Amino acid sequence: MGLWAAGLPSLNDRLDLGPALLGRVLLLISAGALASMLLAGRLVDRWGSRRLCWIAGPLSGVALLGPALAPSAWVLMVLAVVFGMGLGVMEIAMNAHSVEVERCYGRPVISAFHGTWSLGGAAGGGITSLVLQAGLDAQGLLVVAAIVVPFLYLPAARLLLPDACTSPAPQNAAEGVDVDVDGGRREAR
Repeated sequence: MGLWAAGLPSLNDRLDLGPALLGRVLLLISAGALASMLLAGRLVDRWGSRRLCWIAGPLSGVALLGPALAPSAWVLMVLAVVFGMGLGVMEIAMNAHSVEVERCYGRPVISAFHGTWSLGGAAGGGITSLVLQAGLDAQGLLVVAAIVVPFLYLPAARLLLPDACTSPAPQNAAEGVDVDVDGGRREAR
């Protein structure tokens, strides 16, 4: 995300978007993210946050190719929705997993995850700045990132909690478990 955001001026220059179209592209990314977040919660429930992170992480990196290679503003707008959808699914998967990490860890740690995400965004901006200062192209950086990031994600994903820790513990009727209206399990109080 940091690479994408820092590369916006270059994208704006390449496609001659102007403020109105660039604003529309950013809005479409958010719309795609919002739409996919509605589905992503159900995917976490079905597959678990770990599995969804394994899938969404590399795919959201590859989705960066769309905006990076878009030949026109109209194509960029369509691909911005797809890019946003990838970001939305990844956001929900990561946040759901951080809740599970916090539960297993036994104390509040989610704010540290959000801080780390911000550091990653700053690192992306810093890398883009260095690339541009070296006279290289921001579009090329986005293409390289879209290819490299999925491969970097896979070893990092091995550090995610195992399914055994993130799956709900089996419950029985004697422990007072009931089912809510959406079919999910919850503790009776």
